[in-house]
Amino acid sequence: MGEKLPRNLETAYQQVHRYLASIAGSITLPGLLAGIMGWVVWWRKDWKGCVPFLAVFALSGMGFLLLGNLPFDSQSSGVLPRFFMLPWIPFVLAFGHFLEWMRRRSRLWAVLAVLAVISAAASAWEEAASSRDDFVSYDYGRNILKTLPNGAALFMDGGDDTFYSLAYLTMAEGRRPDLELHDRGGLIFRSVYGGDFRRLVKTEKEKRRQTVESSYLGVKRLFYSTFDRNILKGSRLEHRGILYEAVPSPERAEASRRAVPLGDPWKFYSFRGVYESRPRPYRLRALVPLYPFLEGMGRWDMKALMRAAGFGHDIVWLKANLVWEMSLKGYEHSKEGRRGDAEADFKALLKIDPANSSALTNLGVLASDRGDLAAAESYYEQALKVDPKNADAHFNRGVLFWKKGQWRDVIASFEMTLRCNPDHPTAGQYLAAARRKAAR
Repeated sequence: MGEKLPRNLETAYQQVHRYLASIAGSITLPGLLAGIMGWVVWWRKDWKGCVPFLAVFALSGMGFLLLGNLPFDSQSSGVLPRFFMLPWIPFVLAFGHFLEWMRRRSRLWAVLAVLAVISAAASAWEEAASSRDDFVSYDYGRNILKTLPNGAALFMDGGDDTFYSLAYLTMAEGRRPDLELHDRGGLIFRSVYGGDFRRLVKTEKEKRRQTVESSYLGVKRLFYSTFDRNILKGSRLEHRGILYEAVPSPERAEASRRAVPLGDPWKFYSFRGVYESRPRPYRLRALVPLYPFLEGMGRWDMKALMRAAGFGHDIVWLKANLVWEMSLKGYEHSKEGRRGDAEADFKALLKIDPANSSALTNLGVLASDRGDLAAAESYYEQALKVDPKNADAHFNRGVLFWKKGQWRDVIASFEMTLRCNPDHPTAGQYLAAARRKAAR
């Protein structure tokens, strides 16, 4: 999950600070002090019985963070609350020892206990109330079911929101018994990959997936919940609302030709709460931009994609996929000669990732193609400021200097190109030619 962090004192300090911050957000100050006092009372009363629970509290909380060394991104932070439930169990027992100690010393202990319960309920009320009518995850599962035609097969390529919303809808509510649902990990739904699948190594698992899933092509409608459009070899994936449908090769497409065409599923989706501003855990915040992202991808609607970007740059999957897709579309438009569209793609990318050196380099190429050498040089300089080892920016800058006859700058640029990428296909050849011209 995310990049690996170094194990040093600075990182350890940050992990301890993260744990203490989680405590501050989970309990009131009086409750914290009462719990600490409870540990003291418990220790003095029965230190041998206290030690195991104190060890569980320390090791399952702060110890877990120090050993796990999770990165400090929103995705990692979003999964932590579930792991912090275990250390609170012995803490509650310590709080009970505090109440027992108070009972022996004051008649007001019962009042104190009632106030503690009321305080805990009041502090959690806002978050609980905001979640009570939040149907984002439930509706996401319903929207997937609306997308699937009768008798279709769906393979899920990751995503707890997909797994568990569909598991609830189909198993608990009994919806859509006509469908065949599978997760590609073979964990949640009935596995079709064989009894030995979980024992296979990664490469063998992928071979098994390809063999099994390709057998559905031309037999029944095959859908995927995924970001990987190359997930099934020998087929192409076409947008179907918030899913993709695997379209078979022509020789296996007879069943698909006989199938009833789908309408536009976007007209039937429920968007309750998707565009409402309310406090949500990371998993739900990461789910809601899926709608504008996939809508924008299906129609290549830049407004929808930028609306998706507005849900938050801390959503890990969102930024990575937006940058990737906009880069691909920019290259595609460039090859087709649609330079204006390509420029719009790369500029939109920079709004999401201002430090993207490749996008700046590509804008420089487009500016050079239209004859605006000053703008091209500016883009290359910005690209190199962000990434001094960008070989393409060095090379393209050298080409600009070549057009101006600035041979010293040409030589310097091509030399830097080769330092950054010794295997550059043409820099060495042009460097030799530039040196000959400079020697005249």
